[in-house]
Amino acid sequence: ARKHYPESLLSNFYLGRFYEGSGQRRKAIKAYQEAFVYDEIDGISKEDMLDNAERLKAESEN
Repeated sequence: ARKHYPESLLSNFYLGRFYEGSGQRRKAIKAYQEAFVYDEIDGISKEDMLDNAERLKAESEN
């Protein structure tokens, strides 16, 4: 995704989803947080990415 959409947060979204699905929460949180500097795309907002990171942090604390 970074190759085709270098300025969008799409690659961080998919990377975060991958890490989340494979149980690597810390890496998923980092991927979601790092997406904030990129442009939004196809209904995936920066706010969505930060919400994902916050959700994972909260789940880790429980």
